[in-house]
Amino acid sequence: MKNNNHIAAFVAGIDRACEVGKLLLPILENQDPIQKRNILVLLFVRKTLRLLDAMKCLLMYQFDEEAQILIRALFETRITFDYFLILAQKDYDMTFQQYFDCVMLDKMRQIEALDFSILPPESNKNHWNKIKDEISARYTPKILAMMKKYGFTCLSLEARAIKTGNKKLYDLVYRMYSRNVHSTDVTDQLIPYLLSNKHKTS
Repeated sequence: MKNNNHIAAFVAGIDRACEVGKLLLPILENQDPIQKRNILVLLFVRKTLRLLDAMKCLLMYQFDEEAQILIRALFETRITFDYFLILAQKDYDMTFQQYFDCVMLDKMRQIEALDFSILPPESNKNHWNKIKDEISARYTPKILAMMKKYGFTCLSLEARAIKTGNKKLYDLVYRMYSRNVHSTDVTDQLIPYLLSNKHKTS
């Protein structure tokens, strides 16, 4: 019963967070024309709302351990958004360019991994290679390597947490919920199994 109360409180908290996001999202989506400076903010808001809604669905069906995977994803989104604000304050245009260059580089890795087989027949392989070359030419080899490894922030998540003053939260949340992501929490199933009415110990 106590656990159910905790879950109910958590779901109520999600609802309150979603209320704010769902007021902001239409404002961002309905700009005409949309302002360039708000595009990335819109993406982060949409991502956050989808994660919160997905967590609520899992919790309502008592998949609380599985919901913890999304808590880590939500935390990563929060840290990345905080660092995005730092970068945007310094040079929004560069941050904007780097973000979408990273999106394209990631898509290119997927395409190349499957030897361009996922592209429609009429697609020109040289066209995609040209795009990749254009992106690569905008950055030094060092920065390009960091973008490919860490995304547009060019920093690991831990480094982003430090830069944004979230190191303690990183140590608490990220490390704890990584167990759920990598399935090292499988032993958590032991107690419910032993306590179930169906199982009799000898």
